[in-house]
Parts: sequence; structure tokens; C-alpha cells
Amino acid sequence: SNLLIRHESEFFTFDFGKFNRHWSNGNRSLILSANTPSYPQFGFSWQISKKINLEYFNGFLSSKISDTTSTLYENVRGRDLFYPRSVSGHKLSYHIIPGLTFNAMEIVIYGGRSLEMHYLLPFIPFWSLQHYVGDIDNVQMCGELTWQVHNKIKLYGSLFMDEWTPEWTFNEKNRNWFGYQIGGIRKNVLKQKDQLRIEYTWTDHRVYRHRFPINDSYSYNYSLGFWVGPHGEEIYFSYELPFKRMKITSSISHIQRGELTDQMLTDQYDNIINKRFSGETENRTVASFICKKDIINDKVFLRFGCEWIDWQNPDFDPTTPGSGSDDFSKFSLYLGLTAKTS
Repeated sequence: SNLLIRHESEFFTFDFGKFNRHWSNGNRSLILSANTPSYPQFGFSWQISKKINLEYFNGFLSSKISDTTSTLYENVRGRDLFYPRSVSGHKLSYHIIPGLTFNAMEIVIYGGRSLEMHYLLPFIPFWSLQHYVGDIDNVQMCGELTWQVHNKIKLYGSLFMDEWTPEWTFNEKNRNWFGYQIGGIRKNVLKQKDQLRIEYTWTDHRVYRHRFPINDSYSYNYSLGFWVGPHGEEIYFSYELPFKRMKITSSISHIQRGELTDQMLTDQYDNIINKRFSGETENRTVASFICKKDIINDKVFLRFGCEWIDWQNPDFDPTTPGSGSDDFSKFSLYLGLTAKTS
């Protein structure tokens, strides 16, 4: 279920409900995406000046960590009471020159307690606030640069930092727990209003997870950021083509994902480097071709198409090596109907 209530004025927007936020110009996001099931939240967006915009929110996540200390529902079978987990975030957008924008994003994930009053201050960096409240929460930062070259080409790049120790940056043993993304969009490639997107995303195995599991960057065990999670990468291509009263979308995604064992989590806090993809891995390639056709006055839409998937080591659980199953390839047909009332 989803609900979004939004009030807009000329310079200020307030919203609340149960929905997802996506902070990125990319198809995927490294810091905040629509990958998780929707969650309750509230926030605002403020156009401070022609060049500066501030966005802020607070959300309430599911930790999926059972509260075994509670006896309130101990006689109710099939139900678990979970420890609370919350997220707060702010994003500052600065339009450097026409066409060039820099986005500075910061979120903090914390759990085991109710809404943290310190994170209700949208104008103070969470990095300093979390030190003030005990240095136990999970602060993540991301910088994104977007360049609208002209009306046909847009380029973007993001650098995600889960932890960084500047004085160790160029050492073999470091605290550079990073992820990055580069991509571009080209319009009017073959005809008017078509669009081609190319995107590459990479994450270190040390991001998103925390020394204290209650502060992991997950909700219902789905990553708040990159959908593949830590220790992964994806190459993504898509092409959208309008044709008469149809919209044709084709895409190709190739991902690789590596192990995330408890020992690797211990090693990262002991500054022990694990070689990338040195253990068991999962590889998946998905190609799809989908047509969306308006059949009744922009109210009812027919979707049809096909999909091919090639999956190596499916059922792979990054936390449990040896959990995968036999490789397979599959071709599928797709048919769907969508209707809207307004």
C-alpha cells in the first residue's frame, strides 16, 4: 500500500505518507532508491534561491531483527516484534552554472530507539551530530555531478562514501568504503523523443553494512541504495522509442555479486582487505523488450513483450557461500493490462 500527501507552494513543498524516495539522476541510486518496500516518512523541499535547493526527510524502516526481550506478544504465533530502525536524510542541490549541478546528499541510519531529536535539525551535518550522540549510528554521504551538455545529452556521476579516513586514502590498507556510478542519456538518437541510457554502477563489499546490524542500510532486508547491494556491480543499457500510440522499451542488465560473510564484516573493522570477487559469485544477464500501447484514451494500457535471462549460480546467498544452485537460461513472454481513473 502507498500513500502520498503533498502540499506545494512557490518555493516550499511538504509531503508525508508511505512511499519511496529516489535521490539520483541515474536509473539506479547509490544512496537512496525505490528498491525497498515503501515506508512511512515525512519531509520537505525548499527552494532557498535560484541556485540552491534543500530537501529533507525522516523515515521509519523495518529492521527485521526480532525483539526477543519483549513479552507483549509472546503467545501470538506467527508474529514477530522487530527493533525499530529509522533513517533521516538531507540533500543540497547547487546549480553551479546553467546545465551543471552538484548534489550533496547525506543520510543516517539508526535503530533501537524512537525518533532521534538531533536528526530533526535539517541544517546541521549528520556526520557531526552522530558523533555528538555517541558515534554509534551509520552515516553515509554521496556527491553527484550532473552536466546537461545540451538538450540532447546529459552526463552524470556519483561517488558514495560509507566511511572514509582521509589520512589513509592512498594506503593499501584504508577506510575507503566507496561506491561509484557513471552514466549518460542521449535523446533523439534515431527519431524525435527517443532516449538511450548507458550506466555503470560499482560498490565495495564494505558499504551498507555496519558494525551494529541494527544500523544496516536496509529495510525488510532490501538495500536502501544500490539494488544489487554491497560487493556488486552492474552494466545497464536501455532504449525507449515512441512509435505511433505505443512506447517501446528495451533494456539489458548484467550484474555480478560477491560474498558478504560475517568474517568479511569483522575484517573490515580490523582493516583487513578482502580481494574483490575472490570467493563465490553470482552473475545474471537480463534482456527485455516491452511495448506499452494506449487502447482507451490514456486510461487503459496494454503491455506485451518478452524477456531473456541467463543466470549463473542462482539462489546465491552472499552471507552463506555454497548456497547457490544450478545455472539456467529462460525465455519468457509478458502480457499485462493497466487502468487509471484520472
